[in-house]
Amino acid sequence: MGKYYQQTITRTIVFGIALIIIIASVLIWIIYGSQAAFTGVSCMLAGLLPLIFIYLVFVFMDYVINKYRTAEENQDKLPPLSDGEQSNEDTNGGQG
Repeated sequence: MGKYYQQTITRTIVFGIALIIIIASVLIWIIYGSQAAFTGVSCMLAGLLPLIFIYLVFVFMDYVINKYRTAEENQDKLPPLSDGEQSNEDTNGGQG
């Protein structure tokens, strides 16, 4: 049920943004002409690029978190998240 809910929310947001862009471009076309409509659509799409990038970062973070969560549940050996998690023996080359 959660996956269906997430899919519905995503579709609602995507179609809502598409509807706004379509209505805005049609209104710009009617009032100012085709060249202004093209410029308006290109500016609106360029303005969406940061939002798309942020969304992709969140999707990647969700993927990584789910991967580690399932590995932890299955008692698998997890790869280190960073170099800071290694023991002193690994970083000192066995000297200690």
